[in-house]
Parts: sequence; C-alpha cells; structure tokens
Amino acid sequence: MTPGTPLELPEIASVVAGYCRRQDLAQCLRVCKSWYLSFLPCLWKDVAIKRASETLSSTLWSHRQLIVSITISKAFWLDHIFHYPYLRRLTLQRTSPEVAEQLIKSNTMLSYLELARFGEDDLTGFWETAAADLLHLDSLVLTSTHLPLDQSEALWQVCARMELIVLDNCTLPITLPAKGILPTEFPRLRRLLIELERGVGIWGPLDCLLQRSSQLETLTWVIAHDLQHQGTERIAEIAAQGTWPKLERMAIYNDSDTSDEDIGLILSNMQRAVRLSFADTLFGDLAFGALRGHFGTITQLNISLCIDVTSAMVSDILCSCRLLTSLVVDCILARDVIKGKPWICLSLKVLDICVLFSKEELHLNQLVLERLSSLVQLEELYLNDTGMLRESRIRSLWTFVFTVG
Repeated sequence: MTPGTPLELPEIASVVAGYCRRQDLAQCLRVCKSWYLSFLPCLWKDVAIKRASETLSSTLWSHRQLIVSITISKAFWLDHIFHYPYLRRLTLQRTSPEVAEQLIKSNTMLSYLELARFGEDDLTGFWETAAADLLHLDSLVLTSTHLPLDQSEALWQVCARMELIVLDNCTLPITLPAKGILPTEFPRLRRLLIELERGVGIWGPLDCLLQRSSQLETLTWVIAHDLQHQGTERIAEIAAQGTWPKLERMAIYNDSDTSDEDIGLILSNMQRAVRLSFADTLFGDLAFGALRGHFGTITQLNISLCIDVTSAMVSDILCSCRLLTSLVVDCILARDVIKGKPWICLSLKVLDICVLFSKEELHLNQLVLERLSSLVQLEELYLNDTGMLRESRIRSLWTFVFTVG
C-alpha cells in the first residue's frame, strides 16, 4: 500500500476493524507495514484470556499500552498482572481472589467492572480494595455472583458511586445491613438492570436501592417465568411516590403477572417516556390510556406477547407517535391498516408485526403493502405470525406472512 491511503488513518482503521473478526484482523497485520501499524491497536484493544500460558506474560507486557478492555476466565497467573495504562474495562469470570484483588490494585483507572460466577468466599477483601482504589469506576455488572453481607459496607460504598448497576441472577442478602451502612442516596445512578432467576424479590437492600435512586433514567426488570415475586407491584408503588422524576426508559420482561393497573401506574408517573418495553405482560386498556400521554415523546416500544393489546391500539400508535423508530407488537388487522388515519411515524426503522386478513379481505394485500411503503426510513421489517393469538380470535382469519431480508 502506498503512503497516504485512508487505511493509514487510525480513525478509518478503527471503523473497518469494527466489521472484522479477530482472525481477519490478524490477517490484516500481515499485508504490509502500514496495515500492521494501523490494525495492531484494533487487535489488542479488546483482549479475552481463557487460559494462562508461559508465553502469555511477555505477550501481554509488550502490548500492555494498547489494551483498553480485558476479559479473564478462570485460570490466570499472578505474574501476568501488570499496570495497563489505558485499561478501562475489566471482566472477571471466576478468577482466584488473589488475582481479582491484585488486578484492581494495579489498574485503578477502571471505569467498568464486571464480575461473573463468584461464590460466597471468592471475593474476600475484594470490595474493601475496590472501595478504596477504584475511584473512577462508574459501571458495575454482577452476574451469578454472591454479594456477601459481611462486606456490605464497602460494597455499598462502591455502588453509591455508580452510574450503571446490573444485577443478573445474583444472590442478595435478604436482610438489611446495620443501620447507617446503606447510602442515603445513590446520586449518580442513571441506569439499573435487575434480572432475577432465583427466589429473590424486591425487599431488603434491593428495595432501598430502588427507593434511593432519584436520578434514575433507565430501569430494566427481568424475571424468570416461574419466580414467585411481588416485584412489579413494588416498582409501581415506588414510581407512584415520584421517586424517579427523570425516568425515560422502562423495560419489564417475562413478567406475565404484571398487571395492567401496575403498568398504568408506572406510565402515569413517568414525566417523559422515550423507550418502553412491556413484553409478555398484562398490558391492556389502563396501561394504554397512560401510554397516550407519551405519544409525543416515545421512540421505541415493545408490547409483544401481550394478549390484551388490540389491533385498534396498534393502529392508534402508528397514527399518533411521530418520533417512533422501533415498534414490536403481535398483530394488526388488515382493515385497521387500510381504514385508519395516515401513519405519521415516518421515522420508523424497525417494525415487527403480523398483519391479519379475513377471508373477505385477501384482496387488500396490495393496499397493505402501499401503506407499508410509506415508511421510507424502514430498515428492518418482520411481518410474521407470532403464534400468540388465541384460536378463538383467529378462527375466521388468515395470516399474511411477508419477510424482508
């Protein structure tokens, strides 16, 4: 390659590298010297280590200034631990306590920390070190990890500084720690994701976390279908207290017991909704009535697998939500597509829907396609049968299935 070509620019190489697999990047290094210099930082920016080896230490050392993100799984030797000057993201998957603690002591500029599959005794002393040394940390992701009560003071000190907290299938203390240990406020927390698969509900520390996060902008609540809980009801109660005045993005997944009333209460107490997902819930008339208040601001909406969502509701959304860019719903009747008001969601880029025709309406195919063609910004179109409609509701209907791409 002659000097001065676009791929010699780091910005261009970084964009191209985003479309390449790691093996492709390795091949790019072998093309010529200028490609080597351009793509080497892209190859080493994000490193995943699955096992230790005798040559790994020298390799990491020689490229340590290029590494921004490291994922370490299980075995990792202490002599592989260095100060990585530009390391900002660290993911640890069941490493030894010594390795975990030494890594954060050596790399105090971390902004993102993820811990996965750590047991009750795997993080002895870890949270005290994190609270003292990781002063720039703003994102904490915990997956299948036991959160010990005996280190709760240090743990909550760390959480009080976070902008993002993800609790994915974690074992939480059921009882509250001693008075004064929990922060009175989580002033920086903007995004909170809670995914529960075991017998954990909204109580104890988790309840306090929700109540004391007044700056929250995004809340995601995901539970297993067989989990006995009262979580969404509690979330609705906290929302009704005006706890989250800045909440704009709300998602509740896989909670088929979430009542229409609770969803309506949540939506009624959101001042401005932008992204909403209530898939597989009892979203119905009350929730839809509250949703109308956000038609002017909503950009993404998912109310699929909700058996009480009607074709008329879907038509109203398409005719009223001007800023909508993504819509995922179960179905709309062909006659509601044709006779309804003009769709004003001309910025729609993703549409996942099922169009249903009666036997007398099959001649409307062309008219339906013409209405769809008005969505000139559409990038992804899925018109497929979701299989969620009750037999009594589709007895006289045929399903129109059309897939793009």
